[in-house]
Amino acid sequence: MSLTQSTQTNSDLIKTLKLEPHPEGGYFTMGWLGEQKVPTPFVDNAPSRNLASTIYYLLAPRPSNVVEQDAATLESSELAVSVKSEDGSSKRLKWSPHTAVFHNNRSATMHLHHAGRAKYTLIEAFPLPGQRPRIKEVVVGTDSERGEVRQLLVEGGDEGWWKMSEILEEDIPKDSEGDEALERVGCLISEVVIPAFDWADHQYMRESDLRRLFGDDEASIARFLPHVGCDEDA
Repeated sequence: MSLTQSTQTNSDLIKTLKLEPHPEGGYFTMGWLGEQKVPTPFVDNAPSRNLASTIYYLLAPRPSNVVEQDAATLESSELAVSVKSEDGSSKRLKWSPHTAVFHNNRSATMHLHHAGRAKYTLIEAFPLPGQRPRIKEVVVGTDSERGEVRQLLVEGGDEGWWKMSEILEEDIPKDSEGDEALERVGCLISEVVIPAFDWADHQYMRESDLRRLFGDDEASIARFLPHVGCDEDA
């Protein structure tokens, strides 16, 4: 799946939009931040938040040498993330340019498609007691006849979801196609977060979170565990 009908490559987009590695995977840059302050309905006893915020977000397979370089850049930045397990130990978050790990935002997030396509997997964060979480898979793209969507709303608060996104395996070029083919595959979106994004409202999934959701459903745990950013047994 071509990233875009234009002449811009992934490298062009990263340069012109000034994208940086995002700790959850992929690349991003901050856009707009509303100056007005509002109370957040999603977090109890929380300070007020900015009205809303936007980012550009890009998922894109990259040459291995670029992946190593970008991972090192992230590791040395203030955005480097360690995830704490329930026993208090910390492990670094895994990073990929074309796959994001499961995470949860307490604010609502609208995803607006610009180019390419990506699959989003959503797991209900707060299922009813005794029930398994609902699971949704949505492809953000332009092919409406195949069910792809140009806008995707992920609710916040008690209607919240664990979310991860990835470039579809079928879209990733084979090694034999070379680095140039990688430049034309990916997905560029904007995210609008309401109230504005705040790291205090953000959480990365741990293996214990996954097991708490699925209990003895080992098939579902095995399915989603590769997309948990920090395996506590690693």
